[in-house]
Amino acid sequence: MKPLFLLVMLLLLALPVSGGMHNTSNIDLQGEPTFLVAGSGGGVVAWRDAKLHFLQDDGSKVSYTTTSNVTMLAVDYKAQRAALIEGGNVVLYGAEGVLVSATVPGDEPVGVALSSAGNYIAAGFASGSVRLWKYGSGEEMELRWTFPDDELVLNDGQREQIRNDLQNDLRLVLKGDYLAVTGTDQLYIVRRNDGGLRGDLGKYTFDQPPLDLEMSADGKVIAVATAGKLHAYILESDERKWKFATPEANSSRALAIAPDGSLITLLHGIQTQIVSGFEPSSGEPAWNHEVASVAVTANPQIAATGSRVAITGLGPNADDLTLLDRSGKQVGELLTEAQSPLVGASDSTIVIATPQGIAFYATHTTEAQSADWLSVDTRTIGLATGALLLVTAIGAMWWFELLEMPFGATPPTPPATRQISESSRQPLASRFPSGQSTTTVNSAPLKVKPVVAHGTATIACPGCSAQMEVPKLGRIQKVECGECGLAGNAEI
Repeated sequence: MKPLFLLVMLLLLALPVSGGMHNTSNIDLQGEPTFLVAGSGGGVVAWRDAKLHFLQDDGSKVSYTTTSNVTMLAVDYKAQRAALIEGGNVVLYGAEGVLVSATVPGDEPVGVALSSAGNYIAAGFASGSVRLWKYGSGEEMELRWTFPDDELVLNDGQREQIRNDLQNDLRLVLKGDYLAVTGTDQLYIVRRNDGGLRGDLGKYTFDQPPLDLEMSADGKVIAVATAGKLHAYILESDERKWKFATPEANSSRALAIAPDGSLITLLHGIQTQIVSGFEPSSGEPAWNHEVASVAVTANPQIAATGSRVAITGLGPNADDLTLLDRSGKQVGELLTEAQSPLVGASDSTIVIATPQGIAFYATHTTEAQSADWLSVDTRTIGLATGALLLVTAIGAMWWFELLEMPFGATPPTPPATRQISESSRQPLASRFPSGQSTTTVNSAPLKVKPVVAHGTATIACPGCSAQMEVPKLGRIQKVECGECGLAGNAEI
């Protein structure tokens, strides 16, 4: 059966497609949006001309009119909720419309972040303070803390120093148990539960102003790009940090991190544009991929999923969308009419904004649908690449087998030519905030009703680390995480 399947895959891949990208849907928004933010668990939220759109890759769309211009946007894990800075208000939208809003008299919000479950909203203000609210369905937002005011170990002078630092170019991301905040020259790692700095090492200093801030889904890997360096912080029992200096000084252009924290990518360079991939354990690139050899005047963007790195906006002599795999090898490209399309990424989908609307491209598919393969706006892969396509098909078979593995099982070693990787980005200096959340850790066990069980076992969700209590059935059973919605099979 497998040889026949591989032959069918090879024939389909020989069509004029873009590196195996599978177009699942196009949604017409009548022009390119100002913001495009993808949730790591699926779905997209876009905003353009006072319209907020909740989009899904099946072509569905729900839209609402905003009362004011939107300056910042963040989404939850599945992009079913969105936190906006709308005028002077912090507003939480759901797919059913406005849920709740908050205003701080005399203070202007300048940054916003949303937790993966969509129930914690953090906002940074022009005064240099950060506030975190908790929202329960049908309730008002409850203010939980204000940073740095509620950090008791700080004295008044230290609090004032932090506020002064955060008054310029504040950025923030809320993931897992932590809120990461950068100001002019420092990174602050704040505990979500009480607003205090994380341990004795909750504050780090840079030699240049931060240009971008990214964080893994569990909050344990943080990456910060400055003009000439990439800084990484791994928050484990043996906390580590390292930095990488770009070969061409002051050339950092775009940053992305996979939700599982296993891959950090930095686009840098002035004459030669390079994407460097880093493993959290090392300050030296695991791989470098040259994407353009001309001076770039456009604004590049980069996004990462568990298996793909997507780059857009590289300039006139480059593809509008370039796809790399986890090892840095180019596996696809796309030509559109957009000069610098916005790009986002979920666990299985690359999303771009073009003049024709929002286009969803699946990075992995479980069945061949020849009618949906891209037939326009692409570079044709010739017959001379047949051998490479066969290898790609074999790699796809390995992926399909992985999808059928028990929930939480260890994947087999992939073929040497096919590896996998994970994380909607915009240029470093002007991109929309990277506050979209992926997963939060919940210490309360999630109950799964047993059928005929012999006791229970507690397992951790591989997507968000939430603890789940499941029955021991002695056979393969379906387990679904109540926090992030990840589902799979587990033999327990």
